[in-house]
Amino acid sequence: MTDSREFLGGGGQVGELMRSLDWSRSPLGPPDRWPQSLRTVVGLLLQSRFPMFVAWGSELGFLYNDSYAEILGAKHPAALGRRFSDIWSEIWPDISPLIDAAMNGHATYREDLPLVMNRKGYDEQTWFTFSYSPVRDENGRVAGMFCACTETTKQVLAERALRDSEGRLREAGKRKDEFLAMLAHELRNPLAPIRTGLELIRVAGNTPGAVERVRSTMERQVAHMVRLIDDLLDVSRITSGRIQLQREPTLLSGLLSSAIEANAAAIAARKIQLTVDVPETPCVLDVDPTRFVQVVSNLLHNATKFTPAGGAILVSAQVSSADSNPPGELRLLVRDSGVGIAPAFLPRVFDLFSQGDRGQADSGLGIGLALARRIVDMHGGQIEVHSQGPGQGSEFIIRLPLSTQAPVDRPTATSDGKRIDCRVLVIDDNRDAATVTAMLIEELGGECRVAYDAEGGLRAMREYRADVVLLDVGMAGIDGYATCRQIRLEFGEDVLVVALTGFGQDDDKDKAARAGFSAHLTKPADPAVLVTVLSRVHPQTGSSVEPAGRGRLGGAHHQ
Repeated sequence: MTDSREFLGGGGQVGELMRSLDWSRSPLGPPDRWPQSLRTVVGLLLQSRFPMFVAWGSELGFLYNDSYAEILGAKHPAALGRRFSDIWSEIWPDISPLIDAAMNGHATYREDLPLVMNRKGYDEQTWFTFSYSPVRDENGRVAGMFCACTETTKQVLAERALRDSEGRLREAGKRKDEFLAMLAHELRNPLAPIRTGLELIRVAGNTPGAVERVRSTMERQVAHMVRLIDDLLDVSRITSGRIQLQREPTLLSGLLSSAIEANAAAIAARKIQLTVDVPETPCVLDVDPTRFVQVVSNLLHNATKFTPAGGAILVSAQVSSADSNPPGELRLLVRDSGVGIAPAFLPRVFDLFSQGDRGQADSGLGIGLALARRIVDMHGGQIEVHSQGPGQGSEFIIRLPLSTQAPVDRPTATSDGKRIDCRVLVIDDNRDAATVTAMLIEELGGECRVAYDAEGGLRAMREYRADVVLLDVGMAGIDGYATCRQIRLEFGEDVLVVALTGFGQDDDKDKAARAGFSAHLTKPADPAVLVTVLSRVHPQTGSSVEPAGRGRLGGAHHQ
């Protein structure tokens, strides 16, 4: 006699489960009473490795194969023989119209249909591609539905991730192009008056008034270019984690004075009224003075740029609970009466390279405020921005903890009244830079010779025996590092060797220190800083400057 359950043979784990299952509680009843049409479909799906199921009868009893069991997850094996609607109740509103269509004799197909399933004890977003087909009994009536399906969740997520990545790349490319265009604009702007000023000097000759006006203009434009390049380098340093703060207790008044001085010319040129309101009681902060001045200077620069001529800027400091333990907090406000900020742009004000439409042709690169936020974050503080909208001005607020330590006295570098009384050798393959540096040294009383490569520099040193060598690092051929090591080998430690170079990263300064440099100045070096270094040296007295490195002269942010 033929086994009535023979059609369930070879069906893997699910087939074995079907043969041993107690079907008394299933709306399908025992397999030996199933109609031949259902047996045929079940036999087919059990032999397939593709995920399949059949739902049969008025209550849609559910049967499936091993491959579909993986889709069921924790619902297997309890799902076998149960009602379709009980098994997939969480997605029933999504699929029941398709089931109804199949039970009415119409096949359906869906590709990447999104379904929120609960098959592992939690809701998860999934996607499936499948078809529902009507299955007819021996009388030709639709008695059930058959499904072949595949889960496409991984593919859909991968495609979305790819599209998102492509979108980000397109956006990054667009922002890069915009950035490069703006960078070119920002570099050309200061170059134009410098070039015109040089022509004016040539035409006007030695007319003192014309030369003085051109000189002050050139100083402002060079300072602008230096600021731009410094900001670009600082972005790289901060984002790569290569900046280490040189924190020390510092008076707020001195920090504000430095920041205001850096922007005084621009504020005066626009006839902006600047009001400074700070407490009379000394306020001490534990900050990196150079970096904090950079933050406040960036805020003032931003306020000046976006405030129309004749407007107003307020710098206000408030101290809360200065006598408490732990110490209180500084609230520093920079408010302007300028063009304001649109509400939609406020959340992106501190984003790198972010530029809002504020009606300015010279809106800049979108670097200064991003740097300000990151530096404040590094100090453990907070910075925020407020604006009522276009035409309503803006205000930036910095919050920092106070320090209980006594402030450090930091002398400022200035070339006023300082003279150079030493012999200097400039070695630089940039002939213009070397010549102008030598002219400045001689104008301030020093003796100077110039060489344009390492070999010429070493010959000049053997003949001239300079007290100080200003040495470019990135020369062609033998570079400055090798040249410095050779100078140390031949002339010892008594010679002050200063790296005067465009390479200004912390790694560059460390490399210079290892090569034997006494100090490190980044081009274009502040003439006041250069003169301060040279004025410390006297003939035959040797180097009086500590080696280049972080925390010393060469490690400070001299630009």
